[in-house]
Amino acid sequence: MTMRCLDTPTDPALDRLARLATRLLRAPIALVALTDADQQGVRGYAACAAAEADLRERALPDAFCAAVVAARSPLIIADSYTDQWWQTHPAIIGVGRVAYLGVPITTADGVVRGAFGVLDRIERAPRHWSVDDHDILRDLTTLVVAELDRQAAARVHAADVRERAINNAKLALIDRQIPLVLWTTDTALCITSIIGSGIADLPRDPAPFLGQPVDQYLAHLGMPRITLQASLDAHRQVLAGTAFAYQRELWGQIATVHIEPLRDDAGQIIGCVGGALPLTAPMRLLHEVQHSRDRLHTLSIQLLHVQEDERRALARELHDQIGQELTIIQMNLQDLLDGDPAQLPELVAASIATVEHVLAQVRDIALNLRPSQLDDLGLAEALRWYSERNAAQGRFALTFDVPALIPRPPVAVETTCFRIAQEAMTNILRSAHAAHVWLTIRLEASALTLTVRDDGRGFDLAAAHARAVGGTSLGLLNIEERAALIGGRATIESTPGQGTTVRAWLPLAPPAAASDS
Repeated sequence: MTMRCLDTPTDPALDRLARLATRLLRAPIALVALTDADQQGVRGYAACAAAEADLRERALPDAFCAAVVAARSPLIIADSYTDQWWQTHPAIIGVGRVAYLGVPITTADGVVRGAFGVLDRIERAPRHWSVDDHDILRDLTTLVVAELDRQAAARVHAADVRERAINNAKLALIDRQIPLVLWTTDTALCITSIIGSGIADLPRDPAPFLGQPVDQYLAHLGMPRITLQASLDAHRQVLAGTAFAYQRELWGQIATVHIEPLRDDAGQIIGCVGGALPLTAPMRLLHEVQHSRDRLHTLSIQLLHVQEDERRALARELHDQIGQELTIIQMNLQDLLDGDPAQLPELVAASIATVEHVLAQVRDIALNLRPSQLDDLGLAEALRWYSERNAAQGRFALTFDVPALIPRPPVAVETTCFRIAQEAMTNILRSAHAAHVWLTIRLEASALTLTVRDDGRGFDLAAAHARAVGGTSLGLLNIEERAALIGGRATIESTPGQGTTVRAWLPLAPPAAASDS
């Protein structure tokens, strides 16, 4: 083990303790030596002028300190010349006659960090260190340990401060540059924190909104009422334990939104935590491609099921209804050949009635597949016939506002518009329980806009979209995909208890030909 650091600056606090030791113990030299691995370094020392000159003139024997560390106990030497062990030790040779008192520097967890010792040069009589001398040095060593702990804590604190400053700088950069907003709420849906200023339309200082209901903040951003209500519904369902992820138009661009429960250490829900990230052009394109692939996959699978269901229903109607009626006609004709001539008028009348019934059934099947009015009379009359028929069946009031469409729109537009209206009406009959339905068409120079609105019970739009993508419900996908096939777009707005609005914008000059199916 070699001594080091005598010619480098020592620790001022430990120097003061070393000087205090020389005065209290009346010794010319005091050293605080700390060890690491196989080296020993002096962190604090004090010496009188003559002793200090001697200290820098030759290497200080560190054997005393090494012995204290190795034994993990105090070392007391009254006279190095008469001590049985030390009188022949190589480190003592050439140093002179000395007395030494040293105690280990032991931390609270039992680690020996070094030794605190005092040296005294003696001329004649040995120096017998008293119990008080030992207690004084032990108390001073306690102060050394406290100082080392303080310095270690200060280093940790400084490192934490540096790390926190770096992290804050990173977060500030993210906050300024990345269009991301994060927020948390409590169980009353009041905002507890907002982070994010990289979106131009967001307030630079969110502090005034802390503690306020989340709907006030969203209203301040100019969010439409329907979108705001849907966001509130999503937060409420998150409080019930359901995470939500969806895309929505926010701040004039498409954003992906994710909201999930905020839980404490015990797993209890204490609020919501959410994030909204506007999609850049590449990200948006990637999301749209992936979303389109998912929708196409779902539609492809469901199309096969729908075809089979329609074929099964058509076969059942042909067999159970028309087949039975034709059997009756066959039996009547056989009776005409074999029966009593007096019954001829009655059998003919019954057969005619049966044929008329069969014709009515065939007409209904044909109209359900594709109404002839759409081809013969045009979109307006076909929609009027279909909506009035459904109004009578569903017992709801109908407001029909469709102008004369002259000239007629392209066949693909007429078919798509009728099928979207048909899907909307089917949903109304199936589950809306509406008292009033409004069907309107507005014709512009380049597009036709269809709107079907009801005052029924509405539904959870996000959950319906999730079911549609999952393949359990095709209504929404049918409407959106039909419009997209001819270059148009369709939107659906609905809130539980507040009705539903289906709106389709269909270009009169679509970019690609659409199938009339």
